[in-house]
Amino acid sequence: MNVGTWVVQWSTAPRGGHQNSFTWVDPLPMYHGNVSTFGFLDGHAEHHRWVNSTLISYGKAVALGGGGVGSPPAGMPTSGPDYEYIYNGYRSLSWKP
Repeated sequence: MNVGTWVVQWSTAPRGGHQNSFTWVDPLPMYHGNVSTFGFLDGHAEHHRWVNSTLISYGKAVALGGGGVGSPPAGMPTSGPDYEYIYNGYRSLSWKP
């Protein structure tokens, strides 16, 4: 169990017009509506309002103490605004496959 961390699994497989991709591993807990807040190493913070219904249901269930960490349900986004937010904001810009 990765307490205090959040994980996606990066891959060299292309997806959605990108040369590499990721799969969801952990949920994004949502304690205040359909929003999560991220803190970054450089000191800035951002919030993101999620739109994918499967991702929202998974995150809210975990925030309420439900299980499922490390076992995302079918239907997690593989494209669209939620996927793009994580792809563009979470990966290291220097990562090379």
